[in-house]
Amino acid sequence: MAFPKRSRLLKAMVLLVVGCLLFLYWRFQQALPGGLQEFAYQDRILEPMPFAAMRGFTYQQLSGHVGRLFLLGPALLGLAWLLASVVPGHRSARGRSGERNPFPGLSPSRLAAAAVALSSLCTAWVLLGILQGRAIFDDDLTYAMQAGYYAHGMITDSSFLAVPAWKEHFTIWTPTGPSGKYLFGEPLVQVPGLYLGIPALAHLFMIPLMGLAWYHAVRRGTGSSSVAAWAVVLVLLSPMLMLTTATGLSHTTALTCLVLAGLGSAWALQERPWAGAALAGLSLGFGLTVRPQTLVPVGGVLGLVLLSRLLRRRHLGPALLLCACTGLWLLAIGWYDHRLSGSWSTLPWFLTDLTERYGFGDVFGDGTWYHSPYKALENLAVSLLRFNGWWLGWPLSLLPLLTWLLMGRPGRGWAVWVAAGVALLLFNAAYYSTGVSDTGPVYYYELLLPASLLGALALDAALKRWRAFTVAFLAVSALGGTGSFLAEQLSRLQRLVGYLHAPAQAVLSRLEPPALLLVESMPSESRFVGWVPSRFPYRYRLDSDPVVTFPRSDPDYVAALLKRYPHRNCYYTRWVMESPTRQVPELRPCDAAWDLLSRPPGLEQKLVSVPSTAQLLHLREPGWQRELLRSWVR
Repeated sequence: MAFPKRSRLLKAMVLLVVGCLLFLYWRFQQALPGGLQEFAYQDRILEPMPFAAMRGFTYQQLSGHVGRLFLLGPALLGLAWLLASVVPGHRSARGRSGERNPFPGLSPSRLAAAAVALSSLCTAWVLLGILQGRAIFDDDLTYAMQAGYYAHGMITDSSFLAVPAWKEHFTIWTPTGPSGKYLFGEPLVQVPGLYLGIPALAHLFMIPLMGLAWYHAVRRGTGSSSVAAWAVVLVLLSPMLMLTTATGLSHTTALTCLVLAGLGSAWALQERPWAGAALAGLSLGFGLTVRPQTLVPVGGVLGLVLLSRLLRRRHLGPALLLCACTGLWLLAIGWYDHRLSGSWSTLPWFLTDLTERYGFGDVFGDGTWYHSPYKALENLAVSLLRFNGWWLGWPLSLLPLLTWLLMGRPGRGWAVWVAAGVALLLFNAAYYSTGVSDTGPVYYYELLLPASLLGALALDAALKRWRAFTVAFLAVSALGGTGSFLAEQLSRLQRLVGYLHAPAQAVLSRLEPPALLLVESMPSESRFVGWVPSRFPYRYRLDSDPVVTFPRSDPDYVAALLKRYPHRNCYYTRWVMESPTRQVPELRPCDAAWDLLSRPPGLEQKLVSVPSTAQLLHLREPGWQRELLRSWVR
């Protein structure tokens, strides 16, 4: 963009405004309250909005998004304008592909490789330096538990058939023993890392695989190496991708399957129909074993489009191969379902005690909460605001998508990916929750693919029309946007890990192995922090583990556990109120806790909840909007 000469006074005024906005943003962030209440999610998780953790935000999350959007966002735009007007863009250079290149000497393939390297380094830092194999979700615990069974040649723990009256979160009890509610895809992926104490370690190696496959898929689809490189950058340097990849969630494995399916589709429709059909079919099929709620809408669009195009071109052999490769994994899913549930079509998920249902209407079957199209729009608005912050870490991450629309939707090869994204939006609309939020709007994680493609098309076009401002905006957004967002979220993640794991590690350090630890699950004597409803962030179940952990349930279940582990030192832990406002973990030998262990389940259901910041600031009452604005101003 050619900027006319601006007066020094105007530039000075803009610089002053930028400085004020940056100072206000810094003060705003420093003033946000911390403490355990930052991660108090269990208090009224569905209503009222917007401070309902399962559908909305915590006070800190909403404040962070608003501060970045209205304070940091305009400041970075002003900085980009100043940079573009003071330091004009360099002359265009041509990369090896002969396309316009904003960074002389850096070809599109090198740009993509740099994104792969930087994303891998950042993810490794989170995976190995912060989380260190420690769970922050109950999902992490369940996947790792299943991986442990598989590593020892088991699908379920057939050596222990007792069923507790008080069920553990995400654990199912089958006729052949306990297991997790998930299919086998993600647990298999986590088996290698389990031996090193980092179950999600394999996710780290998916980053270069994903980057390479996405680069070639987009290049074949759009015909542009520069668009492909930017698409890789906009996926792999997403804070949501890097932080989620470091956890034990299945989203990165599912995303890798979708990228490989996209590459297979590109091969199948060009010069390699047989190899492409096999790759697409195997990727979509395995993806169904990892995360069916994603692969059904998104993979369904990719698979059906590819199948229809193959048939239209009369490539019957590759079309049959596509169906066969997907069908093999469907047969494996049916066999696994039959082993656990006794039915070829009943997923293990339906064996849990959770009463929630998919769709609109009475979600829990007891008339306490109804999902509706209006609430679906509320959920979508929440996820949109989250995606704006988490996709690129920019205060205005959605700006490339808006730019693409305003520029007349340039480029090609995007229609199928956009249709897949729309299918995901429609599928999620019928679910009552927006999902866990500590690493971004993960229910919309797969939108990274269509968003990165459209963003890459927009950047490629913008660099040709408004070169100086676009380069300046990218530089400022990367440093001030992505950089600051990562710093804030990594600090938050460290606090969450500390609150979750420090008390549990203190308890574990006092045990004399081999040990059996019974963890109190009664709400009045346990603590719910973050998204670990099972109350204890470690789940050891193998005979080879120095400590095995189980929730304390009914007396018969406790007796069965003691019979199952006769040669282990038995301990019992619970949270007790040291004062009216302070809970501390208590540890006793089982011999000194028989009166507590023999209690029937459900004796006391009163939840001793950690008050959230929204609750402490009275933001659950009428007139909360005024109180919210006052808290921000203060």
